[in-house]
Amino acid sequence: YLYELNETAGAVLTFTDVSDLHRAEEAKADSEARFRRVWDSSVEGLVVVDPQGAMTLVNPALERMFGYDPGELVGVGVDALIPDALKTLMLPQPARLQEDPALSPARAAKRHLSGWRKNGDEIAVEISLSSLGAEGAGQLLATVSDVTERSLAEALLRSSERRLRLTL
Repeated sequence: YLYELNETAGAVLTFTDVSDLHRAEEAKADSEARFRRVWDSSVEGLVVVDPQGAMTLVNPALERMFGYDPGELVGVGVDALIPDALKTLMLPQPARLQEDPALSPARAAKRHLSGWRKNGDEIAVEISLSSLGAEGAGQLLATVSDVTERSLAEALLRSSERRLRLTL
């Protein structure tokens, strides 16, 4: 500040303790890094789908399962992974799940469906849906497992049992 002869008489300093802000930023960064490690290391396919059916977040396991390159599925409709015949089973569900949260346990139950790999191969998948709640803005989390081998083994077992019954 200046005194009456327009000369510097001193300075006014103000200090703000930002240590809480710094700790909060570090905690947020740690939390985000922990989430990313869990998301990226999951052996199950994980995808976040917006209310319009577009994939907004896809983990590496789902990309590998369906034969896509990293980041290639973000923004793409979930129908790219679900055959046309099954679209009616999957796409209306996000809206119904958001309209009636009481439906959540029923929607979270695993469903056996067919999916399409990028190369056109059909695979058997097991999908469960969960609402991400208010902060998720109507988004759903789908957990996807490739059950192709199990489905083939079950079909072979049923066929073998039928043959055995016919021979007895």
